Amino acid sequence: RPRLPAWAWLLGGVLLLLVVGALARIAWWQGQQTQAQATAIAQAQATAIAQAQATAQAQATAYAQATATAYAQATTQARTATQAQATTAAATIISRAATVTARAPTSTSSPTPTKRPTPALTPTPQPPKPTVFFQEDFGGSALNTSVWSVDTGSGSVLVGDGVLTLSSSGRRYPYLQTNLNPFPTIGDFRATFRFRYFQVLTCGTGILATSYVVPGGLSQEAAADFQRNAEATGMAIGIWQDGTYGLQYWFRAGAERKDIFLGANTIWNEMVIEYREERYFLYLNGSLIYTSQPTQYRPTHIWIGHPAELSGDCLWSGIEIDSLRIESIP
Repeated sequence: RPRLPAWAWLLGGVLLLLVVGALARIAWWQGQQTQAQATAIAQAQATAIAQAQATAQAQATAYAQATATAYAQATTQARTATQAQATTAAATIISRAATVTARAPTSTSSPTPTKRPTPALTPTPQPPKPTVFFQEDFGGSALNTSVWSVDTGSGSVLVGDGVLTLSSSGRRYPYLQTNLNPFPTIGDFRATFRFRYFQVLTCGTGILATSYVVPGGLSQEAAADFQRNAEATGMAIGIWQDGTYGLQYWFRAGAERKDIFLGANTIWNEMVIEYREERYFLYLNGSLIYTSQPTQYRPTHIWIGHPAELSGDCLWSGIEIDSLRIESIP
């Protein structure tokens, strides 16, 4: 077949180069247009933002100036006007300020937090207070004879500075008894006696809660027999001290008899007798000394000193008492 001449091949190559160049030119022109459009859009957005910021700033400035002007006007008018005029002027100025405020840019305010109600305080229950049946603090300068029956014997009975003092060096020691029953007839109770022996000598004296009263002036043997017989169907609880055995804590109720020997003692002591759950609990200075068997016996009297008359003079142990208290146990 016939071959194309060289000039035809050359012409074809030139035409191909022209077409490729044209296509490249078109692509470059389209890129330039796209970039120009993007630049124009960015500039337009920046211009819009700047205008919006300027507008907001102008409105805020106008709001601040209007508020300041309103405040200055209200102050000036309030100084010169009467109360009614001041009220009218203030209302006008507030209306103007409200108009300016309405034009100012609004902002979203945070909601006012709801206050939680303060919980009601539950009062702490108070423990019940005990009922006081008997209280003796030995105030004044003499014993109250409506409360006490007093037999001084051959000794002395002194009251002063809230302390009862008993002493003797003769045949008889002072002997005191309550006129009425100081103890409750039912329910639990606590008896608290504070005492001190200021001297411990040969003959003994004491403080007892009993269900009986020993007649005063009996011989020592007769008084001992009377006590023994009364305790067979009754009771006696208390302290006693002499030079032979020292301080003793007694419990006698029917067939139950207990003597607790504690040695010589000349300090202030607190004797507590508790009756609860039909038992007696005996304490001295906070320490439990004895717990009885269940019993229905209850004391009805307090007596102090010594009831008997000895055959001769004796060196008696001296005792001081500053309080006697009997109360319920809640």
